[in-house]
Amino acid sequence: MRLFPCARLIAFAALAAPSVATGQVDLEFRALTPVRDPGETAQIGLYAVAGAGSVDPTVGAVEVVFSWDDAYLTLLGVDAANPANLIFSGFPVVGSNGLNESNPPADGDGLYIGLGPLGTPIDATAPGTLIAILNFESLYGTPGAAVDILTSGGTPARDTIVYDGETPNTIVTGMLSGTSVAIRCGPFDAAPPYGLLDLADVNVFATAFLAQNPLADQNNDGIYDLVDINLFVTGFLAGCATPP
Repeated sequence: MRLFPCARLIAFAALAAPSVATGQVDLEFRALTPVRDPGETAQIGLYAVAGAGSVDPTVGAVEVVFSWDDAYLTLLGVDAANPANLIFSGFPVVGSNGLNESNPPADGDGLYIGLGPLGTPIDATAPGTLIAILNFESLYGTPGAAVDILTSGGTPARDTIVYDGETPNTIVTGMLSGTSVAIRCGPFDAAPPYGLLDLADVNVFATAFLAQNPLADQNNDGIYDLVDINLFVTGFLAGCATPP
């Protein structure tokens, strides 16, 4: 019978000293919406990935210390989708060692807790198993707003931990990796690198306009006319808004 680890289930405090196993499960943030406009929601997926050489590793719970560029992104919270059927998924303020000053945290770092379904460990696969989705509001144009998984954080320090899904209270944390989201200045920011306006944006818009490509439909009315050209020129000349 498979058992769910008891670690931090009550008030997120360890019930017993955890044993440490060879790292088997890597944690990765992946941008599910890699390019956004200001005001749009950027979705970041948390994935459990089977570490190199691991055989059928499982996950019972995760504690993830993470950070994000709060000049360009605001954390909105955990998405309503629950791909791993977690019994808890969120940002507890109590016991977060100062990482979660609010729920959700707003100061650029936080602690995410995910508790797997009782009796049903989550399989960590080589391609990656989606554990949860974090939603961020995109604020200003930038080539890349970072969202990272940290080894530790808070005072006193809390570690990022993956608990095994079959052997109670056993740590199987492997490699940690983050991601980033490109935020366009607006629809007139037509070419990468996004968040920067240059001749490439003009060339892409002109080519798209002549081809009646939706990329050039600046007001999304399905018509390619002088209105689209004026909107592009106005936005391009105004430039990218920057954080205060």
